[in-house]
Amino acid sequence: MSACMRISRTSKSGPPASGTTGSICSSIRCRNSKRSPSRAANLRRSPRSAPASPTAGAWQKARAARYDFNEAEIKPYLQLENMIDAAFHRLHFHDGILFIENVGNLVCPAGFDLGEAHKVVIASVTEGEDKPLKYPNMFAAASLMLVSKVDLLPHLDFDVDLLIANARRVNPAIAVIKVSATSGEGIDRWLQWLSAARDMALASA
Repeated sequence: MSACMRISRTSKSGPPASGTTGSICSSIRCRNSKRSPSRAANLRRSPRSAPASPTAGAWQKARAARYDFNEAEIKPYLQLENMIDAAFHRLHFHDGILFIENVGNLVCPAGFDLGEAHKVVIASVTEGEDKPLKYPNMFAAASLMLVSKVDLLPHLDFDVDLLIANARRVNPAIAVIKVSATSGEGIDRWLQWLSAARDMALASA
């Protein structure tokens, strides 16, 4: 999961099932609901459904002229730093903190710098203790590891101490907080860590 703060930026990464796909799907549904029905229908139409035309490809050309972007005009805006900067000024911050959450894997977040002050990696107790050894770059880049879903530990054969030891084999300085969104365990410590990270980023800005 990734998080970014204008004042203090924090990047968080976690594997699938961390609960973020729903918000992405919701965003897509909201965006699609604002597209006019006629425009959506036109974009879906195929050349076969277009009126007969004596000019080959006339329908494709007409549709492209109406809806396509000029690649040369938009390409400068698609550079990563420009997209981040453009989005940044449209965001509303909660307590000076902005999270950018990665979805999918623990490989890509370690390879890209989004300007965050901290990377936070989430390791669930429903996964293996060897996760830090499988994805060493992410754990090496992280300031903090959240061990999540600890309320399930009584029902699992999972060695939290081994997970922490493996994380510190990769990154001896990594901080660790055990949390449960269900029971609330560790949430106060996590929020305190966030506040301290924000304050340090402000002081060094």
